[in-house]
Amino acid sequence: MSREQLRTFITDVDQLMAAGASAALNNPRWRKHSKFLRELSQQIATLVPLADAVDRLVNANAAEGGKILLDLLLLTRQLRVHLLNVGVPGELTEIPPSKPWKTPLPIDTAKELVDKMRKAKNLNACDTVSQDDIRLRSAFLALQKQRAATAK
Repeated sequence: MSREQLRTFITDVDQLMAAGASAALNNPRWRKHSKFLRELSQQIATLVPLADAVDRLVNANAAEGGKILLDLLLLTRQLRVHLLNVGVPGELTEIPPSKPWKTPLPIDTAKELVDKMRKAKNLNACDTVSQDDIRLRSAFLALQKQRAATAK
């Protein structure tokens, strides 16, 4: 229930951005949001700044409303990110380390070799090229694919 209410709240913030901050001033709907967020913040302490922002918006004058609305927008963007992680199936696991990619060649040399590989009709002239430089990997693989296609 509270997850759906948070999503409704986020949608209302988006609509408020279109309508302008003055639409929230003394609005009963925003008072309900304030009450809901205040109650939920008793269980989830990270919602306290969000509840405070809604309270400030509801009680603001027209001059302060825009600034408070922007603060509220930032807080709801962060809330969106947290809601995305809810309900992801399976256990979270650590990402395995990748290879220690290197780029030892000077940029001019790497560019020259990539150009040479792209223009080559076959890979024989480029077989001795080091694959240690990650910038050469895609051009080298394209030539390998071309070699396999012509060998058939």
